[in-house]
Amino acid sequence: MLPFIVGGAILAVGFGALAAFFDVETEKEKERQNTLKKI
Repeated sequence: MLPFIVGGAILAVGFGALAAFFDVETEKEKERQNTLKKI
């Protein structure tokens, strides 16, 4: 049972990091689009 818990925790952390990374990339993309519109 324990390996499943550890595996699940690692998976959750991995997905969390991935989601945070994509969130930051999306924000950067939005900023870039806004900057292009101003020019």
